[in-house]
Amino acid sequence: MKVFKNKKGFTLVELLVAISIMGIIMVIALPQISNIQQSNKKTKYKKYAESMLSSAKLYTDSYTEDMFGNNTSGCVDVLYADLKDKDLLKDIKVDGSTCSSEDTFVRIRKANDHYFYDTSIYCTDKNRKVVYDERLTRGACEGEGPDVEGPKIKITPNSKGWTKGTDEKITIKIWDEYGMLENAKVRLTWTKDGVAYGTPTEVSFKNKRYDGESEENAIKHEITVPQNETGIFVLTVSPVDVRDSLGNYILTNVVSGEYKLDNQKPIITGHTNDSDSVWVNRDVKITAQADDYSRSGIKQIYYYYTETDKKTDWDTQSPKSSVVGTWTAERNQEVFVIAKDYANNYSDPVSVGYVKIDKTKPEVSNVTNTKKNTWTNGNVAITATAADKGSIKSGIDASYYYYTETDKKTDWDSDSTATSIKGTWSAERNQEVFIITKDKAGNYSDPVSAGKVMIDKTEPVVTGISNPKNGVKTIAGLQVTLSGEERGTTVSGISKWQYKEGSGSWTDIANSGYSPYVDTFTQIRAATTFSYRICDVAGNCSDSQDTVVEIVEPCSSTTAVNCGAWAWSDCTATCGGGTQYESRTCSLASAYDESISCPGTTTQTRNEGYSCNAHDCCGWTWTDWGEWGGCDATCGWGNRYKYGTKYSHYNNQDCGSDSTYEACDAGSCEPPPHEHDWNCRDTQSPYGVSFKWDCTAGHKDHTSAFGIVCCTCGAAKTFSATLWCPDNYTPPVFGG
Repeated sequence: MKVFKNKKGFTLVELLVAISIMGIIMVIALPQISNIQQSNKKTKYKKYAESMLSSAKLYTDSYTEDMFGNNTSGCVDVLYADLKDKDLLKDIKVDGSTCSSEDTFVRIRKANDHYFYDTSIYCTDKNRKVVYDERLTRGACEGEGPDVEGPKIKITPNSKGWTKGTDEKITIKIWDEYGMLENAKVRLTWTKDGVAYGTPTEVSFKNKRYDGESEENAIKHEITVPQNETGIFVLTVSPVDVRDSLGNYILTNVVSGEYKLDNQKPIITGHTNDSDSVWVNRDVKITAQADDYSRSGIKQIYYYYTETDKKTDWDTQSPKSSVVGTWTAERNQEVFVIAKDYANNYSDPVSVGYVKIDKTKPEVSNVTNTKKNTWTNGNVAITATAADKGSIKSGIDASYYYYTETDKKTDWDSDSTATSIKGTWSAERNQEVFIITKDKAGNYSDPVSAGKVMIDKTEPVVTGISNPKNGVKTIAGLQVTLSGEERGTTVSGISKWQYKEGSGSWTDIANSGYSPYVDTFTQIRAATTFSYRICDVAGNCSDSQDTVVEIVEPCSSTTAVNCGAWAWSDCTATCGGGTQYESRTCSLASAYDESISCPGTTTQTRNEGYSCNAHDCCGWTWTDWGEWGGCDATCGWGNRYKYGTKYSHYNNQDCGSDSTYEACDAGSCEPPPHEHDWNCRDTQSPYGVSFKWDCTAGHKDHTSAFGIVCCTCGAAKTFSATLWCPDNYTPPVFGG
């Protein structure tokens, strides 16, 4: 027994590949299978058409005299139904289809003893969908007697638009529904631009009798249009001996349409180039005109750059004999134009000059500034390099500098070139400098900033020193205000203040780059002379000014400061008259400088014994009420009363008494109602009133007009009810 190792199935990838290949095969094969099925189905119908022809021939043999009489020619449509009626044809059996009885027939034409057959079939499925349609025109034979018309002549193509006509063929077709007589002859004649051209030619077709019964199998002769000619040609076919199989002639000439031949080159008649072959940074417009001297006409004008270039269509224009083209891409090439007419003849090429377009901006680089964006009181030097860019370069023409977009662009120093730039600034200025270069096509580079040129050569000045205690004793915190300003056309701004004590050295005051500046003294010191000066950012310093400062202890003398708001005390009484006063509290400060607080506080008062709350204590009261008393009537309406004590709203003191009353109801003064009982029979009621009840069968509950409820009397003929009424009330007689 053999043992097989390493047996493996397909991998997942292999399976997917195999399935994909099978899918592709199915996609390719399905349409082919469908086409084969359709072809097989059409073959079945064609076979049926052949059986119809066979049946029609049998029909003709049996019914010739009935169909055509004694005529030597004629046309008859034998219907599908007629063939079935004679048992010459059975219904078509192709996939359950049905063929129309009117559009399915055999057309039979007779010429002497010769017959021509053609079938017409139109079939649909059970849903009336057309499955086969090869119909002839219905009724074409109706009313057609013996053939007396001659054959037909057709020239194809009947005309031709402008061409060179190289080896171009024309076919003369002759046919007749009843067939042709043998050896038909025609004469062919050409005209050029309306004038006879060349020698007429006689043509014999050498056809057999009955050939050419339809256009599809017509007898034919092929000729070539005149070669290497230019003009409008017309062909005339004249019948010499053209008869159908029955001997009917055609005598009328057949004239073709126009065959337009053009073998003459057009020419370029004019052109323009709006750049005049110089460098530009815009689109270039070129025009060209061509003429074909009234032949086929100019179909297209092309342009190209070298002989090996493909000819390129111009911009879309109408007519093409005068075109305008716009060049937008960068280029430095000579442009040639060439025209083509409708017969595909080309003109000689003509140069319209160079298209020299450079739309790419040049560039400024390697910019240096010896004091870029920095204040100085010296001179500033700037350098840069300019270069042209892009695949098409027109070259650098000039370089400029300016300060704002609205400035005029200014040339550099004389030692600068178009590509190497150098300049020196010496005058006071505080402006950004931009550098820009231009190429020969007029393109400007993007401006490049060289930074600011910031030159300030003018010294600032001290305009004043404000010391409120100049030479006077004061406490620490003395503030000396220093004022100064910049001078000159361009100012760099205040950089700092400097000071010196007596004959000492100048010292910078930190964070003092502004004016006015306040210098504060915090240390105890004897009287000292201080000198001050101001410097700007560019390094220029002013002349100096002096002041004297002396600082002592702050709280050696005090004064009241920072007093609070005056406030009233409470009144000594809430009403009837009292007194009150105002007071406030103050802090202590140095007598040298009240902004310095000292220990302790002081109290101030005013308006002692001011009168208050003088109004009457009982001018506004409230009442403490007791309970209501009983009604003062025994029946009907009366009154009831309650009493209270008044008190002051200010201090609740007793302010006298008060009373009030309201109406009350003591009840009805009439006697109360009571009840009476009686039986339902011929008796006297308690009120001496007779009432009689008819207690016959069927008498139901009854309610009288006075609200007395009665119930069915029954066999006992008794009735009881309760009537509420006053004692003196006399009821009416009750009845049923």
